[in-house]
Amino acid sequence: MALPQETRWARLSVARKLLTREQLDACYQFQAEKQEKGSKLPLWDCAVLQRLLNQNEAEQLQDEAGDVNAEKLGDFSLVRKLGKGGMGAVYLGVGPDKQRAAIKVLEQQLAKQRSFLTRFFREGEASMKLEHENIVRGLDIGEDGGYYFFAMEYVEGKSVAQLINQVGSIAWEQGTRIVLKVAEALAYAHANGLIHRDIKPENIMVAPGGVVKLMDLGLARQMDLEVTRLTQTGTAMGTPYYMAPEQIKDAKRADERSDIYSLGATWYHIVTGQVPFTGDTSYEVFQKHMKEIVRSPQAVRADVPRAVSIVIERMLSKEPARRMQSAEELCEIIRSKCLGPRDLRKELQLDEVHADKPEWEVKIMVAGNEERRRLSRAEVPKRVRAKTLTRETPTRRIGDHGPYRPARMFPDLERLLPSDRPTVAAGPAPTGPQVRRTKTRPPAGSQKPGGSMLHTMIQDYDKEEKAYRKKKRMEKLAPLLIKCAILAALVFLALWFWPKIWGFLSGLIGPS
Repeated sequence: MALPQETRWARLSVARKLLTREQLDACYQFQAEKQEKGSKLPLWDCAVLQRLLNQNEAEQLQDEAGDVNAEKLGDFSLVRKLGKGGMGAVYLGVGPDKQRAAIKVLEQQLAKQRSFLTRFFREGEASMKLEHENIVRGLDIGEDGGYYFFAMEYVEGKSVAQLINQVGSIAWEQGTRIVLKVAEALAYAHANGLIHRDIKPENIMVAPGGVVKLMDLGLARQMDLEVTRLTQTGTAMGTPYYMAPEQIKDAKRADERSDIYSLGATWYHIVTGQVPFTGDTSYEVFQKHMKEIVRSPQAVRADVPRAVSIVIERMLSKEPARRMQSAEELCEIIRSKCLGPRDLRKELQLDEVHADKPEWEVKIMVAGNEERRRLSRAEVPKRVRAKTLTRETPTRRIGDHGPYRPARMFPDLERLLPSDRPTVAAGPAPTGPQVRRTKTRPPAGSQKPGGSMLHTMIQDYDKEEKAYRKKKRMEKLAPLLIKCAILAALVFLALWFWPKIWGFLSGLIGPS
């Protein structure tokens, strides 16, 4: 009687058109003759011995047939092996209603751990209750013939990892929309008490029509025990490229923000075609995740927008408190700052204006009194010649209710002001050191209401990054300062007590 693996192998050989029905019958007959003589040859070896297939073809079919010695698991008939992951092999199955399913079969070594099985069933049953368009739906979980399995919705299409391997990197806008859908799925899962803990391109499927599906939700958590053991022993991990620093140190510390870090690393890989950190060993990659600052995505790929680059860098912050604190917050940021309607001319203040349309409101001195005037572009040269408009004149844009700023702080106005003319203070005279002239982005107060989200985000990120780098420099400098302080204290004490020390030493040496 043919084994289940051989039955699957036979079906696949005919489906792949590597064998005909007649050739397959010849293989069965050859196998029966050998068994009568006491020789137990598997069907694939019979095909090779009869020179119907070469060794490579037979082995490829054998691998696709899998090694599960069962025709069915639960209500699902096994068709072929789809692949292999950290928890075991995944098979294509067909249910009684012809429903196709992906059947994940646990490795026998993991199935022997009772605590693991308890969490496996608990988390699997919890994931089956999730109903979200971007989450692969769980169908059944159980044990059959000594095999523990989890059946889930089968998704046609390709994983993000396969898409990256095909094209090198995904266009930033398409990649960002994929990440947004995953973030929405995570927000729903987190609200239901499930942490994924293994976000990576291989676990994100893109179905025909662009539907994004997150896989292994509720099951990835079961790998905690294995992750901790492998990390402690230094054994190479399958996916160290996307793991959060706190998860590397202790898998039990992983929370919503750990998923955000992993999604950020995945997003980085999607838009740049490179993982955030590389190394010759998993340990080396882990160390970089915990200690090194990631290279900006925009520095890797110039076509990645600055806003997208900043959001990814924030997601990859070493300290969880510096990341987005929830997937819901991340979704809002992606929608508003990365995929929201953008007017680059307004963001960069390149709007075309009419020369006769009032654009600025200034405070100027008229007969010794300070008065407000509205100026158009055409009126600026007249005010400059009359010396009532200078680089330090208090100015703000019409419609902006923020504080007045020096005229030089507005790039489009600053270009109309003379650069070699001595400054004449028309308003209150500035005090303190002269402010250095700059042509960088205008301060937040000089923008229109609801102005450049891109500029505001860059300013906020730069401030946070400077503070973070300053903190790290101080952490490195603190031990040196402590050592210097101790040394200075020892020198001071030595000088203070030197007469007594000298007297004591003189007494020991005796009179010369």
